Amino acid sequence: MSDRTPVSEQDFADPRAVDVEVTEVPPMSLPTKVDGTITAAACRAGGELLSGESTFAVQGTGLINLATDEPLWRPLHVGDRGDDVAALQKELVRLGQDIPVDGVFGTRTLKAAAVVIPAVRHADHVDPAQVLWLPAREAEILSCPVHRGEDVMVGDPLVEIDGGGTGIIVSRLSEDALPGPRELVVDDLIIPLSGEGDIDNAGLRADLLATDAYRGAKGESAVTKLPGTARLSETVKVSSVPPSAILQGEGGMTCVTDGAKTIPVRIVGSELGQSFVLFEGNTAPDEVVVAPVAVSASCR
Repeated sequence: MSDRTPVSEQDFADPRAVDVEVTEVPPMSLPTKVDGTITAAACRAGGELLSGESTFAVQGTGLINLATDEPLWRPLHVGDRGDDVAALQKELVRLGQDIPVDGVFGTRTLKAAAVVIPAVRHADHVDPAQVLWLPAREAEILSCPVHRGEDVMVGDPLVEIDGGGTGIIVSRLSEDALPGPRELVVDDLIIPLSGEGDIDNAGLRADLLATDAYRGAKGESAVTKLPGTARLSETVKVSSVPPSAILQGEGGMTCVTDGAKTIPVRIVGSELGQSFVLFEGNTAPDEVVVAPVAVSASCR
């Protein structure tokens, strides 16, 4: 009689080694494009700059925050064409203006700009000095270096904003990974991952940057790679059998036998001389043959 061994059950988190790629984006200072005295400043650390709104005024003229794909770099007059015109038109449309996005600065674009940028109402063009360019529609304010009543010159920083936050990419798991919510483990830090493998919480991203693993891997490059483990947030029950108990069949099929029949299994991991398997139908036998003879027992 072939030797048999009991099938034991245990909790399994399906830990998978992953690469964690961290990109630190430095803060960004937004400068003024006009000389004068700050006559209004609704700036506070922790607040937000929103495209289409005004946070600062210089010499009584409000600067309009504007997020465009290409910063405005020249005065725009009727008849001008270019990608900067199209970028302005695109944001004006997002802010509620009904104009074509065709890269041609016509009278309709001028009128639409005058609705969003009050200073344009008394001019025949859009002046970049009337705009505070934003890299995104919303930007978190980190610091406010100038205040109401202070004088500024062209190029002086008006506000420091978050450059886009810290980007963290966790490498994708192989297709044989068990489904379910996962968490990233780096050192003693445990971070829940979104469905896409992202880290949504800014505080947890900051905690990752404080780990010994990150500090040890950090170099001069803006991108740092370090190892981590992605495991199931909630363990699943798996069965433990000796590796010798597993038979290989055609097409990658695997199974075990209890001496009377073969039973298909899915191998999900291994550790210390044990293979972790899931039984078809989640019904595990009480015991399996330790070393079945392939010619007498095959997967089918």
